[in-house]
Amino acid sequence: MRSTIQTMDSELINEAVVDGIEQATKINPQIKFNEPGHVIKDTAINVNKLIDLLFDRNLTPSERILNIINDMMIPAQVDVIVTGQFVDEQEKINVKPITIVKRNQKIVAKSLTFLKEDYICTDPVNQNKKALCSKTYEKIALAVKELLEML
Repeated sequence: MRSTIQTMDSELINEAVVDGIEQATKINPQIKFNEPGHVIKDTAINVNKLIDLLFDRNLTPSERILNIINDMMIPAQVDVIVTGQFVDEQEKINVKPITIVKRNQKIVAKSLTFLKEDYICTDPVNQNKKALCSKTYEKIALAVKELLEML
């Protein structure tokens, strides 16, 4: 799922995340990506619901995961959610891919930090566009792939 505010950053990060998911599906064919009938629709309502459940300070971590499973994953027949956080600080960018796994009721994340100058580059295919720098793209995709390999 993506942020409710579509930005260039969220779109570029999402491309790397999808690449990581696709890499994981090639290694483990049991992983299905956006399989019909097993999808949480990418809507502002669902994104906000996930954010509210994930960061509800009134709940314990166990209660948060159970609420995500019961309110979102079971109705959509989804076993894993791949989501994340993005924080733009003054000198650096923090990206945190997150997997939420129904089977073992776990939330697992990897934190990545990039210097601003290593984060956004000119798209090598279209000089008029911006893209994630190749190493940044590769690190995000690899982090997502590794999270899914831990299932």
